[in-house]
Amino acid sequence: MKPTLAVKIVLIILVVECLALTCLSYVFVYYGKRLVFREIEERGKAISGFLAKMSEYPLVAWNPDPLWDSIRAVMLQKDVIGVEVRGNGNELLLHLGTIEHSDEAMIFHRDVLVEAREFVDEEAVIGEMDSNQKKIGVVTVCLSKQKFYENLENLELTVFVLAVCTFWVSAILAVYSVHYFVGRPLKILIRGVEKVSKGDLETEIHISTNDELERVSSAFNSMVRALRRNLEKRIKDAEKSAQEKNLIILGELSSMLIHEVGNMLNRFSVIEYQLGAEKLSEKGRELLDNFAKELKTLMRFTENVQLFAKKPDLKPRSMELVGFLKGIVASFNFMNPKGLNYVLEFDSDKCVLFADEDAVRQVIVNIITNASDASPKGGTVRIGLKQQSDFVTIEVSDQGAGIPDDVKDKIFTPFFTTKGPKGTGLGLYISRSMVEALGGKIYFESYPGKGTTFFIEFPLMTTS
Repeated sequence: MKPTLAVKIVLIILVVECLALTCLSYVFVYYGKRLVFREIEERGKAISGFLAKMSEYPLVAWNPDPLWDSIRAVMLQKDVIGVEVRGNGNELLLHLGTIEHSDEAMIFHRDVLVEAREFVDEEAVIGEMDSNQKKIGVVTVCLSKQKFYENLENLELTVFVLAVCTFWVSAILAVYSVHYFVGRPLKILIRGVEKVSKGDLETEIHISTNDELERVSSAFNSMVRALRRNLEKRIKDAEKSAQEKNLIILGELSSMLIHEVGNMLNRFSVIEYQLGAEKLSEKGRELLDNFAKELKTLMRFTENVQLFAKKPDLKPRSMELVGFLKGIVASFNFMNPKGLNYVLEFDSDKCVLFADEDAVRQVIVNIITNASDASPKGGTVRIGLKQQSDFVTIEVSDQGAGIPDDVKDKIFTPFFTTKGPKGTGLGLYISRSMVEALGGKIYFESYPGKGTTFFIEFPLMTTS
């Protein structure tokens, strides 16, 4: 099993910690030895100085008892091995214990000095005199290093225990810290990556560590959102491409079918015209009227499908829009089975548009027909013309129930209709295609219970 990143970090921390503790332990022991040596030296100097003070003339020669008492008191201490007092000629005056010259002992010498004026008996003077002081002897003290070694062992043991305790405490803290601040966020990040690799692009991870891992998580979330948007775009493009391919195939098939159906409908229209010239009963006339309506619906359907299946062949030319709209409105008023009132309103008597007249007629007739279908009997359909500086707007308003909010986004979608079996769902799609091909745009406003208004904008005097 391969070690994880968190385990590697913990191992690195422990190795560095071991090296640091080893160095610190060496430093502590080194300076501890120096402190212990200094303590022994100060102790040896203090004892030898004390005995040298007690050895001043004439105590050694006349009354050595106090010095003997001091030496015995010193010898009661465990680290004192021996004490001796020698005269200026190196003769042994007092001695107790042994003076060892070995690595296990430390020897301290202290001269015994007195003022020269204290000597009154010149026979007692040992050595040469100088102007101020006389050396009358040497005090030697021998101290054992055993206590030093014991203190040093205690120091080393203390340092070792502290190092071990520090190591384990810091190791536990390191493991917990690495797990909490590194291991846990990495596991969250790994789980998120695994989910994304399995196709779950809704996954987002949340890491709050205020460090690089949090920035990595934010970058990861941004990447996932970008992938999701890219995938959604690709899906939409694929759907659009598939739809376009289907529409091409449908267009090819429908053009063949519509051609045959159109021929049949033309023959039916001739039959309907011939029957209309005959004297029929009231029932027969009613059936003929229904037949004419259905025939008109079928012919309109074939026209829409033909327009949908082929690319429009536009031939723009100058056209006077006011008179053009008057003719269309007049034709709707003439053929008006629902008794609707078609009203044309315009703010300019003359408006010249450079466009394909047949395409504009197809769009306007289609929009007015939809408004007529949506309006109740006896209602009003308003057609307005408003001219701006660089474009003209044609408005068609009805008094219908309005377009529901849930279908507004689908109005210009091919094959979508709210008319049931009587609708093809191609009229508005074809109208928008033609308007956009002429450089314009079409949109609508609709309110429940207040009707719908379509706006068709064309640029003025353009040859593009």
